[in-house]
Amino acid sequence: MSMVSVILPVYNSERYLNRSITSVLQQTMGDFELLAIDDCSTDGSVQLLQRWAQKDNRIQVICNEANMGVAAVRNKGIALARGKYIAFLDSDDTWHNAKLEQQINQLEQTGCDFSCTAYVMVNDEGQRIKNRFIDYQQILLEDLLKENYICCSSVLLRSQLAKQHTMDGSYAHEDYVYWLELLQAGARGCVLNQCLTSYRLAQTSRSANKLQAAQGRWQVYRRYLDYGVCKSGWYFVQYAVNGWKKYKKV
Repeated sequence: MSMVSVILPVYNSERYLNRSITSVLQQTMGDFELLAIDDCSTDGSVQLLQRWAQKDNRIQVICNEANMGVAAVRNKGIALARGKYIAFLDSDDTWHNAKLEQQINQLEQTGCDFSCTAYVMVNDEGQRIKNRFIDYQQILLEDLLKENYICCSSVLLRSQLAKQHTMDGSYAHEDYVYWLELLQAGARGCVLNQCLTSYRLAQTSRSANKLQAAQGRWQVYRRYLDYGVCKSGWYFVQYAVNGWKKYKKV
């Protein structure tokens, strides 16, 4: 049993994989398993993963027989995970080398169930755009409804908690709904306000499509949370204002 199970969904990520995997292998806390799950890539991702696995037996390569989508891939990783903790890492993002160690220390000292870090927003070439610090010490449902300040690649959570919940791929931002579900179930979250994650803001990513993101957020308020139009509208205004602050000068 490893201390941390790192779940790495992969789909046509050959361009970024070396940097992502290297950032895991360079962690100061080396007691981990890396579950790299390829979702039917058509580029050289699988071959690259297999070369890495031959060099380090902590890396496991799992190849899906059919494309499942990122939510189902993460759920598959959660089911396979054997670690005490689970960490998510998107295949185009990277970590600071002390990320896992510092988050484990935080969770063990505070007794919280999951943690997120501040992060650096980088462009497609990996150059820093801006630092994204978080204004909160605790992750509370009321705050998260107004602004999703959690970068999925920054999250570390207890495996026992993760295995009690699944990501719902019917929502555009399945990870956001997952955090809401954890909080609604009584989980305690905390923030490590250091930039220990680098988040790639690719122009082709879902995050770059602001209209799609807005529609997805409205669905969360109305369909997942079952809020009325007025209550949904109030939170949506907060989301829009905070989103503008997040992405201005980007």
